[in-house]
Amino acid sequence: MNGRKLKSLIIALFLLISSLSFPVFAQSLADKIKQLPTSEHFHLKYDKFKDISTLIYQLPAQHNSFNLEIFGAAIFTGEDKINNPVFYLFVRSRSNSWRFLRSHQLFILADQQRLVFADGKHEGVINTNSYSRRVTVTEQTTFLIDRDVIEKLGRSLNIEFSYSVITGKLINIQAILQDLQRLLPPVKVEKQDVD
Repeated sequence: MNGRKLKSLIIALFLLISSLSFPVFAQSLADKIKQLPTSEHFHLKYDKFKDISTLIYQLPAQHNSFNLEIFGAAIFTGEDKINNPVFYLFVRSRSNSWRFLRSHQLFILADQQRLVFADGKHEGVINTNSYSRRVTVTEQTTFLIDRDVIEKLGRSLNIEFSYSVITGKLINIQAILQDLQRLLPPVKVEKQDVD
């Protein structure tokens, strides 16, 4: 065996041994999110005291109100693996007066199929600027949703919504929701007994 072949063999052997001696670590959830094409729409927060993570995702919308945001969240235990997530949709508004004290329903038409989210949990805060004496009312309504709603919206091409007097469209959310589904564990299909 000549010197060049021996040197190549030693380098290959070294690389093989070194790859076996160092453990390969699983990619963190935050790293997975950074690699998504829609990563700018996701924000991951972890509460180390409660061991709860919140994955917030923005749902871009066109509507007849300047101060309305729609976003979703998946809340789960742990930091790096989404286990048994609970899903929410949020509608947040900022204005100079209360707008949604009595209206807590969200209607969505996903490819003309009606989805009704009734009796969302409404919360509100009044902020006053001490210099300008300007009042800002921030209202948020929270809706508990199922994973199949995320899947339905992720497949829908035309998504319209109505929240009180505000109507509009969710735009370009398919890629965001498909990326969210890539982060989620597979859906478990339960076997049915055949008699």
